[in-house]
Amino acid sequence: MASESPRKAALPRARVLIAVADAGRLRRLRRALVRSGRWIVSVADSFERVMHELLAREFDLILVDPELTGDGPHSILRRLRDAGPAAGVPRVALLRVRDASMRLEAWQLGVVDVLEPPLSIDELQVRLSAAIASGRAREVGAARPGDFSGRFSCVSFAEVISVLAASRRGGTLTLWTGRGRGKVLFHDGAIVHAHFDRKHGHEAIFDLMREEHGTFDFRNVVLAVERVRRTVTWKASALLIEGARLIDEHHRDQAHPTGELSSV
Repeated sequence: MASESPRKAALPRARVLIAVADAGRLRRLRRALVRSGRWIVSVADSFERVMHELLAREFDLILVDPELTGDGPHSILRRLRDAGPAAGVPRVALLRVRDASMRLEAWQLGVVDVLEPPLSIDELQVRLSAAIASGRAREVGAARPGDFSGRFSCVSFAEVISVLAASRRGGTLTLWTGRGRGKVLFHDGAIVHAHFDRKHGHEAIFDLMREEHGTFDFRNVVLAVERVRRTVTWKASALLIEGARLIDEHHRDQAHPTGELSSV
């Protein structure tokens, strides 16, 4: 066996458990991570095997297919959330369907990231490394039921708003982007206040809809809404429709800065 280069050998290796039922997919993921030399990889194709591996050794990360057990979306995530051996191990979900509600439900069940294949090996490794760091940060304080966080690269601000409104959630949504920090307050699914980049109310929501990079964190709390200065009066659906119209208008202006539209 060829020895590893000094630089590669010096890199700390993380131990990851890949929990995927599809044999071909499992084999491809394992091969890609092992070849990089940065990971110690174990595999499991059932919940029972996952539990066996977790009891046998410590892991830095679990990469899991939410449909592993075949008894409904996210069933495995619920079982891992409630399983003692999985406590404290960051979990990353592999979702094959781009569905905002499924991604948010995965975050609510304790995952630290959601990946949507296909992924390059470089992106996969960066996201897994970030998930380990994020999982360790979460250990500082356990999240309350209903709390979740994520990245705009996985789910858009508009999708987060839609799901929170549809599920009539209450709490504080904090967002961090390259332009600064924003906050949106919810009461029974309705947005009551928003501020971002020196703007408040509806304008802050429209500006946040334009952000494509950043992170968000939702805290499930009951607001003393009578003490909140209400700056948003529109329903979430109306905000999203108007925000989408403004984004389209902005894109048209950028494509035709002189104001002349090309013929079709």
